[in-house]
Amino acid sequence: MANAKETRSVKNNIGLALFILILVAMFFIPTSETLTAAGRNSLGLLLATIVCMLTGGLPIGVLCMLVIPLMYICGCVETPAAALAGFQNQSAFFMLASFGLTCAVTRVPLSRRLMRGIITKAGRNVNTVLLAIMLCCGLLSSIVSNIAACSAFIPLVLDFLSIYENEDERKRTGRCMLIALPTASMIGGMITPAGGAVNVIAITYLENLASVNVTFLDWVAIFAPIAIVAFIAAYFIIRAVFKPAELTQDAIHHYLSKLEIPEKIGKDEIRVCVIIAAMLICWILGTWFSFFNIMVVAMVGVGIMMLPGIGVFGWKDFVKEVNWTAFFMLGTLIGLTGLLRTNGVVKWLTSIMDLSSIATSDFVFVFVLALIGFLILIIMPVGPTLVTTLAVPLVAVAAAANMSPVMLICTTVMCATCCFLFPIDVVPLLTYGYGYYEMSDMPKSNAIIQVILCLLSAIWLPVICGMLF
Repeated sequence: MANAKETRSVKNNIGLALFILILVAMFFIPTSETLTAAGRNSLGLLLATIVCMLTGGLPIGVLCMLVIPLMYICGCVETPAAALAGFQNQSAFFMLASFGLTCAVTRVPLSRRLMRGIITKAGRNVNTVLLAIMLCCGLLSSIVSNIAACSAFIPLVLDFLSIYENEDERKRTGRCMLIALPTASMIGGMITPAGGAVNVIAITYLENLASVNVTFLDWVAIFAPIAIVAFIAAYFIIRAVFKPAELTQDAIHHYLSKLEIPEKIGKDEIRVCVIIAAMLICWILGTWFSFFNIMVVAMVGVGIMMLPGIGVFGWKDFVKEVNWTAFFMLGTLIGLTGLLRTNGVVKWLTSIMDLSSIATSDFVFVFVLALIGFLILIIMPVGPTLVTTLAVPLVAVAAAANMSPVMLICTTVMCATCCFLFPIDVVPLLTYGYGYYEMSDMPKSNAIIQVILCLLSAIWLPVICGMLF
């Protein structure tokens, strides 16, 4: 135990030293017409922040409290208020609302009722429970936002983990399930256009830039095979890497017997079901009608749950449920990644990548493009930005190399949707905030999954795009 503490202490100190070193070194990197001082410092500050998070150099909350003013001090933003731009993003407030959903579901027997149904149908052992939860979450994510789908299943997983009396077994199983949950959600988000905003953005860009109309069924034909194979691979890889603690049938039955679930559904449970169902409907409609904004719907729904007379939970309950560390982390990362766009770093990265030089074959191009996409998302973990940034140059490359623009744009969509190498995208951040796994845990399984996704895309996209377009 002493060695583990000493090793971790050394790791923390190295991380803090690297954080300071990167901040100092970035001022000695020369600028150019395309890479301004503000852009250079924005990129350096983001890299330093990610390194510090990965190594635990500073507690995340403390790190965020320092990075926000450093945006202004290092000249990345012109005013102190601009350093807070990340907290004005709708994803940050959707995350707050998602904690309200978790609070609502856990305060009524709904999560226990759903979990009993899942365990009854698929509860032969912990592995089949894991598969059932991943499958349900992935399918739900195909018709609603990845964030919403993942949020809906977090209470179920947390409730299931209460079966384990041994802390180490609960931690190990929680690590497995809470990494599997966002992974399944993000893979499922590819399947239909309704699975996420980035899908609709890609369809719009293809129509506007390449005059190609991608229908709902076209999209499903393109992404469903990739998602299905990737989902199966993800299940076996995550299970093998993190090895959830096995449960005996007696333990499962004992857990089910301890669930205090009224036979009759109560008024609060009905209210929660009705409000969440209405929210899901609005989120689906939001795919076609921008009025039904995902954040607005979530905040209205959670707000209604706290209204006098409805009272599913109160404001104090909500405040206790919110993971403020995750909120600060998300707002800070959104602010930093936004600076890459406003300060020209994204254009600079695009300009130094000569994608046409790898256009030797469809397979090679798609595979390398996918790898580059995932690498970019490590320092710029905002999926829609990847698609919007690369759309124009990729359409131009497709025309010059006689390739399908759909094939190339869909490659970036796959990368943007499956941004789960580290928990720095909003979806994995939802589960990371519960403390069951470290930031360095996720790559142990998900790096392999991303390579498989690159291979699947390189094999399938040239074939299906050649058939459909």
